[in-house]
Amino acid sequence: MVHFESQLERDFCYQLEFDSSVLRFLEQPATVCIRYRGKWHRYTPDLAAERRDGITVYEVKPRRRAIRAEMQDVFDAAHEHFAGHGYRYQVVTEDDIRREPLFANIKMLLRYAGLPLMDDVVSRAQNWLRFHGPISIAEFAEHFDGDNQGLLLAYALIAQRFATAPIHTAIIDPDSWIEA
Repeated sequence: MVHFESQLERDFCYQLEFDSSVLRFLEQPATVCIRYRGKWHRYTPDLAAERRDGITVYEVKPRRRAIRAEMQDVFDAAHEHFAGHGYRYQVVTEDDIRREPLFANIKMLLRYAGLPLMDDVVSRAQNWLRFHGPISIAEFAEHFDGDNQGLLLAYALIAQRFATAPIHTAIIDPDSWIEA
């Protein structure tokens, strides 16, 4: 479980959960010493994510704080430090985190992320999607709706990364496509 210090950090953690390029992430990965304004300072970034293409260290700040001149000195020094160790460094604000339709889709899919799915059901659904997909969520639900749970199954498969849907480009609904 990842701990967060603000709702903005929480929302960014949700975004990382749904980012297929993220293998894992952790909060406050390390405290480092960085130099700015002629002095050494201790600095702890908010998050780090191991991605398929490397590690990115994140600072999560509200836009109104991130644009302050004194924060730019901190960000520049942190960027230099982490780049020197082979990591990317990125400051993210609500403009990056609460982008629509992604943010609305993540909030909706979170309701299904913890639904228990039996291995045989996941396997059967993925095999069916490989053969028939991409198809609409409604078509998928109709095929798997023996107990009126087809839509729940579709959303749970997407939320738990057993299937994909266009969560970055459109609000997910029964007309959206799903594929294995």
